[in-house]
Amino acid sequence: TLIDYFGGDGEDVVIPNISQNIPHNMFAFKNISNVTFEKGVAVMSLGSSAFTSSTIKSIVFPPCLSYIGHYCFENCNQLTEISFSNTTVDRILDGCFRNCAGLKKLILAESKVKNIYWTAFSSTALDTIERPFNKSDF
Repeated sequence: TLIDYFGGDGEDVVIPNISQNIPHNMFAFKNISNVTFEKGVAVMSLGSSAFTSSTIKSIVFPPCLSYIGHYCFENCNQLTEISFSNTTVDRILDGCFRNCAGLKKLILAESKVKNIYWTAFSSTALDTIERPFNKSDF
C-alpha cells in the first residue's frame, strides 16, 4: 500500500506493482497529470477521495481494480474520458466523478458495472456512454 505522494508540478504518476490499495486522499489536491499502473500491479481499490480536486488528466485502470471509493475523482475538471473496460468494478458510487466539468465520455464496454449511483456523474459534461450490446435490451 502506498503511504503518501510528494511529487507535483504536473508529473505523470506510475503506481508500482507492489501496491494493492490507493488510500483515501492520496492524490487529493495534487498537481498530477496522467496515472498509469505498472504491469502486474495488484491494485484492487481506490480509496474515497483518492484523487479529489487533483489536476489528473487521464487514468487507465488495471484489470484487477474492483472498488472505487465515494468522491474518488470529485472536482477533477481535466478528466475528459473514463473507461471501466476489463475491470471488475461492479458499481460506481455516489459523487465518484461529481463536478468533473470536462468529463464527456464514459466507456462501460467489456466492464462488469451493473449499478451507477444517483450522483456519480452529477455536474459533468457527459454526453457519450459506450456500453456493451445486449440483445435483451430490445
